[in-house]
Amino acid sequence: MNKQAFMFRIIFLICLLLLTGCFNTSQENNPSTNTTFVHEDSYNLIDQLNLTDQEVNYINLLKEKDAFVVAMRQVEAVYIINNGKISGFHYKLIKNFADHLDLDLKIEIVDISDYWKDENGDVEKAQAEPTYTYKPALFDKVDMYCDSLTVVPWRKKLVQFIEVYPSREFVINSKDLDIQTMEDLRGRRIAITMGGSYRDTMERVENQLGKAFIHIKTDTIPEVLPTVNAGEADFTFYDSSRAFFELQAYENLKLSIPATDLQSIGWALPKDNEILASIIEKYLNHMKDSGEFSELWEKDFSIPFYEYVRLLAD
Repeated sequence: MNKQAFMFRIIFLICLLLLTGCFNTSQENNPSTNTTFVHEDSYNLIDQLNLTDQEVNYINLLKEKDAFVVAMRQVEAVYIINNGKISGFHYKLIKNFADHLDLDLKIEIVDISDYWKDENGDVEKAQAEPTYTYKPALFDKVDMYCDSLTVVPWRKKLVQFIEVYPSREFVINSKDLDIQTMEDLRGRRIAITMGGSYRDTMERVENQLGKAFIHIKTDTIPEVLPTVNAGEADFTFYDSSRAFFELQAYENLKLSIPATDLQSIGWALPKDNEILASIIEKYLNHMKDSGEFSELWEKDFSIPFYEYVRLLAD
């Protein structure tokens, strides 16, 4: 074999070794999707959240549980199933959290009254007495509540809230009514579900007017807007975020005047679970700082988040 052929073979072998090495390195750095891609994402998120060792240990304990359980109502903007597909802003937000941290998410569907029930607790007493408190029984089954819950003083005695976004309750009425002030509501029919924060708003406005509305009671909040739309009630009070989303389905209804000052919509946790509360707060702050929160918001509510916040302040 001549020198030229020998050198050709040497160069060929070197190239083959280099290619083999590159292939093996590529395999090691790109593990299968069945095992490590999710883990890579979870570690990246943990780094981005700047979690403490205690918080990381807590997440590892959550992974060892059968499931990370959150309570939700099956209502628009929270958790809804259409044609077999799960949707809802709050669901998507907590699902993103669970997916990135490799947690097995389980949803516990509840009614609004379930959030505050306890066999030894009295919701009416909690609303009336400033120092009375108890731990809701639902926390024996779930880790937290992920829902559009208005943060009001009596609820803050029972749970700790993490603010998700600002809100404001508005009057929603039929388009043929001209509502300029609360006085225009005097003596009118209100569609109301008695278990939510809307009852607090109703009673406050009734006290201001010195006259009770005519109460058209509904069993659930999703029945309220259809009741007004059908002409069975003249108006209702509704959270701004849900109003912007749900009014798209009602051509005869409009958003009129604010019924409250700026409020907060929050997720709720047991008062004694400061670690999970801190993790959730860091996650929500990260989502807002990264722009992911705004992107998710606009997809669900058809309005940029900054524009929504501006409208609340007007």
